[in-house]
Amino acid sequence: MDDGARHSVEVRFLGCFSLTVNGSPIRQWRAGKARNLFQYLVLNKDQLVTRDQLYDALWPESEFPGGSSLKVAAHALRRVLQAHPDRPGDTGISIVYRDFGYSIHIEDFWSDVEEFQRLVSDGLRAHRAGDAERTDRSLRAALGLYSGEFLPGESAAWVVEQREYLKSLAMRALDVVRAAAVTRDDFDDLIQVCRQTLGIDRYHEETYRVLMAAHGRRGEFDRARSWYELCSRRLMEDLAVAPDRETERTLQTIIPRARLAPVRLAG
Repeated sequence: MDDGARHSVEVRFLGCFSLTVNGSPIRQWRAGKARNLFQYLVLNKDQLVTRDQLYDALWPESEFPGGSSLKVAAHALRRVLQAHPDRPGDTGISIVYRDFGYSIHIEDFWSDVEEFQRLVSDGLRAHRAGDAERTDRSLRAALGLYSGEFLPGESAAWVVEQREYLKSLAMRALDVVRAAAVTRDDFDDLIQVCRQTLGIDRYHEETYRVLMAAHGRRGEFDRARSWYELCSRRLMEDLAVAPDRETERTLQTIIPRARLAPVRLAG
C-alpha cells in the first residue's frame, strides 16, 4: 500500500521502467538479461521462480541459451545492485537461489503495478458495494498511476501478457468512471475520461459513441460528427473495417437528417 511516504526501493513499469534505491535512480544496467531478470523477479516478488520458468520467459526457445546464461544474468544483476552506493544489504534487497530457482525479497518496497492493481481492486469492490465516493477516489488514483503501457518497447511473451492484463484493468476502471460522469451529466469530466480511454485504445467504439451522444445533447452536431469521422478513419485506415451498426445508428439518431451528409473517408 502506498502511504505517500518514500520507500527504500521504488519500481515503475508503466510508461517507462525505472528503479530507485533510497531516492537515487539506477541507470547503469549491464548488457544482457540482468534488467529483464530483475523485472521478472519483482513481478513474482517473494515467490520461488524455477530455472525453467526463467529460461522460458527470458530466453525464447529460438535463442537456445547456454546452461550458464541464467547464472551470468543473476551475477550481473547482483553487480548492478552492489555498484549502487547503498549495497543490497542496506536496502533490504536480496536475490536468493534455492531449490533450483531464484526469488527476490525487498523489505521496504513500492511498485506502480502493485499499487495500480490494489487501487483498481478496491475501486471495483466499492463499486459493487454501491460506495460511489470510494469508487471514484480509488479508480481515479489508479488511473493516475497508469501513465502508459507496461514496459513499452519490450516484446517478450510474458511482457505482452502482463501488458494486456493491466490495460484491461485500466479500461474497466475507465468504464466505471465514464458511466458515473454520464450519470452526473458532467460534460467536462466525461470528455477527459473519454480522451484517456482513447489514449489506451484508439479503436474503442463505445467511447466514440459516448462522445458523439454527449456533444449531440449539447447541440454540438459538428463536434459529434467529427468524433464519428475520426472513429471511421482510424478503423478503416488501420484495421480496414467500418464502424459497427450501433455507431452508425448513434450518428443517425443525434444529428438532424438535414445535416447528415455522407462521410468521405481517405482511400
